[in-house]
Amino acid sequence: MNADLPARDDDQPPDGLPGPPGPPSLPARARPLRRRRRTLRAAALAAAAVLGAGVMTAVLLVRATPSWWQPPDPADARVQIIAAELEQGATAQLQRVRPEAGSGAPGSGAWTVHLSEDEANAWLAARLPDWIASRSRDFRWPEQLGRVQVDFRDGLVCLGAEVFASSGGRNPAAGQHVSASVRPVMTRNGALWTPARAFYVGRLPVPASLVLDEPAPS
Repeated sequence: MNADLPARDDDQPPDGLPGPPGPPSLPARARPLRRRRRTLRAAALAAAAVLGAGVMTAVLLVRATPSWWQPPDPADARVQIIAAELEQGATAQLQRVRPEAGSGAPGSGAWTVHLSEDEANAWLAARLPDWIASRSRDFRWPEQLGRVQVDFRDGLVCLGAEVFASSGGRNPAAGQHVSASVRPVMTRNGALWTPARAFYVGRLPVPASLVLDEPAPS
């Protein structure tokens, strides 16, 4: 005679018998160690992500072109005319005979020369290499040096140049742009100083201490 037994869950042990063993529990001192390891792992991943983002940003800034970089075409007839007129006008002003300063005669006071950004860049594009070569027979325009340009803004003069790693090609897309910002200062004795304020590779600022030598102690 079979007695009907009540249905029982397979995971439940029979009454009076111990259940299956559970997962082993970690010692109390091991639990903080695991939490510390997880925290350090997360911190390392976050630091790696920040470092990678910083490196990528730096690369993009180095390869970026300055916002003001738009050098004129030296073969443009208008650019050549502006450059020639500027050079002739500057030569005439420098060679002009003026009364001695302080004599009180007309024209003996301070005199100024106006130079626009377009005029400066036209001359740099169309005349600079030939002008330097005419004053030095041994000078050869470096093959690694491409176009140059200036930008006037907020009392600063930004001097920019396009450089190439080798002389094998002059593709503008492969050029690297470097620039420096200077603030021209005219002293009382007529000396012109152009202390540098900032340096850039592409659009990445470079500390001046990496470019300029420290002044020698006097």
